[in-house]
Amino acid sequence: MIADKVRIIPTLSQFSVECRQAIKKGSQICLIFEGDKSTVLLKEKVNRLIDGKSVHIKFNPESIYQFVTSDDEEELITTSKESGIGKSPSLWTNNSNLIGLRRTAFESDWQKAED
Repeated sequence: MIADKVRIIPTLSQFSVECRQAIKKGSQICLIFEGDKSTVLLKEKVNRLIDGKSVHIKFNPESIYQFVTSDDEEELITTSKESGIGKSPSLWTNNSNLIGLRRTAFESDWQKAED
């Protein structure tokens, strides 16, 4: 998941049940926050919201897009960061080609992001 720091808690709250279910199945939750890495409080909030042992957080100082990938089979992509998930035009897809492209982009962003 990639999101800015302002919208991450509402976004995770919306998907917290799904995150917990994925963690029970052995999944790892990887989050990239837009902005600098000075927000320890944000990490603590996220860890309280969903099981912190399975959550990995990095920061990207540059402006980035928002999207959620679910189990490599589905993906939600928002098209406007200003209004957030549920309020902006979004694409929910199970197209494996699009998911593969986004997965590659996420992995690249993950490598560039800072702990």
